[in-house]
Amino acid sequence: MDNVLLISPDFFYYQDIIKKGFHDLNYDCEWYSDRPGTDFITKSLIRFSPKLMKNKSKRYLNNILLNTTNKKYKFIVVIMGEVLTEDFITQLKKAHSESKSIYVFWDTIANFSYGVKLAHLFDKVFTTDRIDAINYNFNFIPLFYNPYIDTSKKSIVYDYCFIGTIKHGKNKSINEIVTFLNVKFEKSFVYKYLQGKLVFLYYKIKYMNEFKEERINNYKYKKISLEKTINIFKQSKYIIDVPMNQQNAVTERCLMLYF
Repeated sequence: MDNVLLISPDFFYYQDIIKKGFHDLNYDCEWYSDRPGTDFITKSLIRFSPKLMKNKSKRYLNNILLNTTNKKYKFIVVIMGEVLTEDFITQLKKAHSESKSIYVFWDTIANFSYGVKLAHLFDKVFTTDRIDAINYNFNFIPLFYNPYIDTSKKSIVYDYCFIGTIKHGKNKSINEIVTFLNVKFEKSFVYKYLQGKLVFLYYKIKYMNEFKEERINNYKYKKISLEKTINIFKQSKYIIDVPMNQQNAVTERCLMLYF
């Protein structure tokens, strides 16, 4: 069985679905997160003060190189790669010169322009955004769905549901949709997730107009499990999807259930 090295975000169990997909194709898949941590402080520093994370990120990337250099991979697959550097990719490819390298954007380049600096180092580049595929001459690949969900048994409990992470620009749209739907429907499940109460305070200060009327208990601060998410989706007539600003593709929740 050939090996695949996967480096991707640790995001709502997607890496587990992808790993299982590789296994079904008869590949062993070794996975690493594309950043040294997923806690709020680490993620915030990576986004807003990357210099403060430089040493920690470098140690993390060096550890990946140390753990993988003496192994053989048929494919090296990177999705996004938030703290990956050109030097790291160059060293990784040098250590695995026989491996085919693949880079994947699963967000619009407008929201992750840093990826363009990495993309040119790979043998093939894919994006789930059709407009970016045209503008940057990348290969278009539709967003994957989860084929491991049993959708044969469904019992409707909710008229509609929304489960997702709240971002600037997204919150207003969700509130407007929920207000509109609540006039027509009685039963709903709305789970507006934030990574922590500090995130709420940050949004409250930075995006005052959008979050002026919001209260801290309007949001959930614990991740909902994949199993519960699937069950809620299966119990809902409609699933609400609100893409990020400038995002042209649908999100995974639209494809969570394969009918």
